[in-house]
Formats: sequence, structure tokens, C-alpha cells
Amino acid sequence: MLPKGVILKTEKSILYWKNVTFHISVDEAQIISQEIRNMLKNHGIKAILVDNRHVGGAWPADVNPIWSELMTYLMTMIDKCATIASPVVVMQINRLSKHQGTFEKIQAFSELAEALHFIGVSDLSVLQKYVEIHS
Repeated sequence: MLPKGVILKTEKSILYWKNVTFHISVDEAQIISQEIRNMLKNHGIKAILVDNRHVGGAWPADVNPIWSELMTYLMTMIDKCATIASPVVVMQINRLSKHQGTFEKIQAFSELAEALHFIGVSDLSVLQKYVEIHS
């Protein structure tokens, strides 16, 4: 079962992943990672939009290895993954992605429009029921 405050939804070939907190344990991060892997296998996902806009701070350092491993896995499974987040989190994600050699496919942005452009979504209506457009 996903931790409280994590939403994973699929729409067409896009996985929408929303977090409302970064205060998670290693076990919870592993659960999230496994659920994402399952969804990728079962739903034909080509792109992921991670919405961290309403979360302050950054992930605990002890979950970074789990996210690094997930980034490596995503490289083989999807075309693009974009994260919308605060500038601190954007720096953290982009640093991890560069370190893992996944930066061409996995990047973070402060603006929704940039993130959507990166994953190749021009029609926001695909995600409109999940994404708060004006936040």
C-alpha cells in the first residue's frame, strides 16, 4: 500500500506521481518505487510527470539511493520523466540524474509548462483531472 500523501495515476501513456510530503522512510520509498515499476510494466507508460510543487524541503538523504536506482530503471522503460518542484528539489533531482547518467530523459523544473514540454505533452487535458493548473 502506498504511503499517505502519495498519488499515482495513469492516463493514456502518462504516469502522474504527486507527493505531499518528503518525510518518508526507506521502506516507504521502496514501496513507491516498486509500485511505479509495476505500473510501468502494466500500463504502457511512456512518460512520467512528478508533482512536488506543494512540498517543502528535500527528500531524506537515506532515500536517495532508492531514487537513483529508480532513475536508472526508468531509463530503460520510459521516454521522459519530468518533475515539478521547488528550486532546492530541482537541484537535488537534476544532480542525481546527472550522476546516474539519466539527464537526457529525467529532469526537474520549477514551472509546469517546462515540465510538460519536456515530456512532450502539449494537451494538458490528458492530465487535467489530476494536475492543478493554476498552482
